[in-house]
Amino acid sequence: MATLLQGETTISGQYNSVPFAFALRVGSEDVSAVQILDVSVTKAATPAVWIGGELTYTVTVTNNDTALPLTNLVLTDILDPVLTAFVAGSVAINGTDVPTADVSYAEASGLLTVQVPNIAESQSAIITFRVTQK
Repeated sequence: MATLLQGETTISGQYNSVPFAFALRVGSEDVSAVQILDVSVTKAATPAVWIGGELTYTVTVTNNDTALPLTNLVLTDILDPVLTAFVAGSVAINGTDVPTADVSYAEASGLLTVQVPNIAESQSAIITFRVTQK
């Protein structure tokens, strides 16, 4: 039987020196997207229907502005603490492993926090991480 996971992903930072935050609420089979200002955020899960094993989440943050970077970025994701276990060391940004000092996970609440480097003009950051079924 497939497992439907619910969660919330938030990316916050600064755009043109103004703080911003986006929140996405999704289930594991959803692909969700939001665009405000010149910033867009999408989140997807692979596999789309999760029966067990590992599940990979991919969050893409795109800076559509041609003149200003996104700065002071923090990604938070509330994972289901009853159904999932975060895979330590699985966070990568643009294919590069994120240092453990830039990642925190609270098992009791399922809160994953990742420090994301600045995103230059017209560029994206692709953040991936994995969970397993409990």
